[in-house]
Amino acid sequence: MNYLREVRDAKRISREELEKMSGIPARAIKAYESGQVELEKASYIAVIKLAKALEVDPKVFFSEDI
Repeated sequence: MNYLREVRDAKRISREELEKMSGIPARAIKAYESGQVELEKASYIAVIKLAKALEVDPKVFFSEDI
C-alpha cells in the first residue's frame, strides 16, 4: 500500500496542483493513488519528484507510520 493520497490530502493539494509542482501528470498521480499502477513500480525519479513537491521523505509513501 502507498500513502501518496493521504499525504496529498493532508497538505490539501489537488492532483492538478501536484502535477504543476512535480511535473508528474495528474492521470499518473490518480493511477498511483488508486493502485491501478503501483507506486512501488514507478520510476525513482517520479517518486523523488512527488516527494520533493510534497516536501516529504519519499519513504513516507510506503510507510505505515504516517
